[in-house]
Amino acid sequence: MANTQFVREAVNANRALFEQAYNAGAALQSEAERAVRGILDRVGPVNAGIINGDVRENINRLADAWRQEQDRWKSYVDDGFDNLEGLLEPAAPKRAKGKKQTSG
Repeated sequence: MANTQFVREAVNANRALFEQAYNAGAALQSEAERAVRGILDRVGPVNAGIINGDVRENINRLADAWRQEQDRWKSYVDDGFDNLEGLLEPAAPKRAKGKKQTSG
């Protein structure tokens, strides 16, 4: 029992560490996107030949794809932690498939 409790606490500590690291990375990504968009907005019509609409569209698509993959990766890690916690739960009595349990 003590070993299971120790492992459960370790899993919870690692989950909290992952959440903090993920949130920090997501915040950095958001700030980087904001900075790039700010730079693109300041370039303006003077340098329109250098950074045209296609470049802006590609940068926006890249940022959106990055965010989607970042969220998908987080869901994979969260599912892994959930599965690991499920393995630590005591096994519930299982019944035979297709048979009803009767009381009495």
